[in-house]
Amino acid sequence: MTIETRHLRYAIAALEQGSIRKAALKLGVRQMTVVRHIEALENHVGYSLFTRRRDGVHPTDDGTTFMQAARRILQDMESLTAHTRSSRHKRGERIAIGFYTSLSTGTTCPPPCGPSLPRCFVCIIAASVASIERFGSESRLATP
Repeated sequence: MTIETRHLRYAIAALEQGSIRKAALKLGVRQMTVVRHIEALENHVGYSLFTRRRDGVHPTDDGTTFMQAARRILQDMESLTAHTRSSRHKRGERIAIGFYTSLSTGTTCPPPCGPSLPRCFVCIIAASVASIERFGSESRLATP
């Protein structure tokens, strides 16, 4: 599984709302969608992010640490997207961003550029350092 922004957004919404049901309402999705994404995220990281009780969801100690990192990642992604919009890249140009560190260290993956740059495509490459360097030397990778 690859961690996607929606996994982080759903988990953060559950944390902020204190409830899976309220998170689903806020996000405009079914409750089961939020549950499945959080469970997939928990399975991927190997620990529970929340304890589930009658009064809602509460972050575990590991979940608190994870959510702090997730918030930083989403903020970094929003900054990267804003930078991409204001950069000198022409509309329709492809932007490739490579990274080789793990999610836990705060590495980010940008979302699609969105409606303001409809012809802008972002390609995320998660690879070894050697592969990233090779992509860069072949001018297939834009470095920040």
